[in-house]
Amino acid sequence: MKKKQIEALNEFLGAVKELRKCGVIRSEKYLGDIAEFIVQEKFSVKLCENQREKGYDGLDTKNKKVQIKSHNAPIGTNIQIGEVGEGNERKYDDLYIVLGPESLLKQCSRAVYEVYVFNDYKQEYSRNKKKIDSFGQKSLHRGKVIYLDELLQIIPL
Repeated sequence: MKKKQIEALNEFLGAVKELRKCGVIRSEKYLGDIAEFIVQEKFSVKLCENQREKGYDGLDTKNKKVQIKSHNAPIGTNIQIGEVGEGNERKYDDLYIVLGPESLLKQCSRAVYEVYVFNDYKQEYSRNKKKIDSFGQKSLHRGKVIYLDELLQIIPL
């Protein structure tokens, strides 16, 4: 291993440790934890404490169940939301999709993160009989989008 690789790895592991202390990272799923943290902070979602709640990640201020997904891949042009629960029934009401800095799906070059909000997604899904939804650049625009800078401040457009 090269010296630069070792330094970068140690820096990353140190950052993970610090993010865990700060309550940003709660598990070994770093990207998902960061997405959940962003949604919690920007939308006042109370995350499930046990992190294993079947079918949803938290509750919003109106006690609606929310599911949070993340995408940060520089390759791949869609996000698949698979069936959750028994049959075709979704366990959550709203869906949040957080695109990270490396996501190929991002639309705004000024944004570090893009958060797409699909309110009443469960109701919409019940009309759609497919077991898996696929979100690409076109279908993401069905949701409300919020662009965030590196300080997680909203970028007005």
